[in-house]
Amino acid sequence: MANDLKLQSDDVACLIQHLSPGRPVMIFASSGSGVMAAEVLQSHPGLVRKLILHEPLLLSLFSLRLRTHIHNQITERILAYGGSGNASIRRALMPTMQGKRDQRRFCQIPHPTRLLSQLRDQPAPFHGYELPQILDYEVHVENLKPYQEKLVLTKGEDISPEFTSAPQSNLSKALGIPVVVAPGGHTGHITDAQQFSKKLIAVLGFHITRLGILCIAVIFVYDSQ
Repeated sequence: MANDLKLQSDDVACLIQHLSPGRPVMIFASSGSGVMAAEVLQSHPGLVRKLILHEPLLLSLFSLRLRTHIHNQITERILAYGGSGNASIRRALMPTMQGKRDQRRFCQIPHPTRLLSQLRDQPAPFHGYELPQILDYEVHVENLKPYQEKLVLTKGEDISPEFTSAPQSNLSKALGIPVVVAPGGHTGHITDAQQFSKKLIAVLGFHITRLGILCIAVIFVYDSQ
């Protein structure tokens, strides 16, 4: 699993070098993609100018007991609803990652409608292959400390479940980095895109008129959860 993530981080590095040759980029990673982003930062730090982690799913920052409980809970839901279609399995997993208000607002925009309309076998590779890698990923805080100045930690102002909110708090304490509270919840970059981007621009020190330049310089890495 770790080797697979290393190979994927190498692919992201190749993409960065192609899109921004000779210039480090800013990466925004949300939810499960925080695992990939953390691997990219550690494997290819020279390519990363800033890494914004928004409520990353980093189970290794929990106690073993809680980590095992969350892992089993998600696995059980995938096994129980995996054969019932994409809509069923996503509805079963949403409460583990999003608060109630966040879920309601997320379901009011076109994005989830498109996701839920996918054929049954389309999301299977994610739930069967990628998600287990995310849940089993070991992030070592000591390995991230050399890159503290490159990290920006954010969380939604809406209350998120412990699975998505606690890792951010634990990472903040371990690294001594404050957590920036952004509009929306776990999917604030989708439900509150404009306000969310303005908050990030303010935190990163960019003037709002430079939004176009920022978007070109940033690689947005996030999963569909």
